[in-house]
Amino acid sequence: MSEEESKARKREELTRIHINEVLKRTFEGISQLSEEAAETVLESTCRACVERALAFMAHNYGYDPERPDLDALMVADEKLENIYAQGQASVTKEGNTITWISKTGGCSCTLVKDYGVVRAFPNLCLCSKNFVKALYGAAAKRPVRVEIVESYIRGGDRCHFRIELL
Repeated sequence: MSEEESKARKREELTRIHINEVLKRTFEGISQLSEEAAETVLESTCRACVERALAFMAHNYGYDPERPDLDALMVADEKLENIYAQGQASVTKEGNTITWISKTGGCSCTLVKDYGVVRAFPNLCLCSKNFVKALYGAAAKRPVRVEIVESYIRGGDRCHFRIELL
């Protein structure tokens, strides 16, 4: 490895460490906000995860976000969530209500579970709530209301969202 390549790798490593520290401290601050204030911030924050999930579903399950389709999203989203929940996730629809359940055994936020950058806190579920709202609202082509029925970090034994198509 050349000296220039070595410097570039070192710079990338320092950048990664810095970004991780910034994320960690940012989420520590968010954890101290009121629910209303945290939701405002996390509604914006979830967009990066929405884009990542849509790209993954498009690549792996054929879901086309350019042609929103609620039934196709439900199938793709259930497949995606079952990766995290080891086959213990379901997305079902009855009338105008979608029930989204995942039994991952703990918080499935990638910043918590995969990267270990963020510690779980109760209002972090607002990020997931808005993630679900963004995905399903776009696919349904209409507004949706999402309710956190229960979650691991709020004392539940699963993550359960109720999505109402408005």
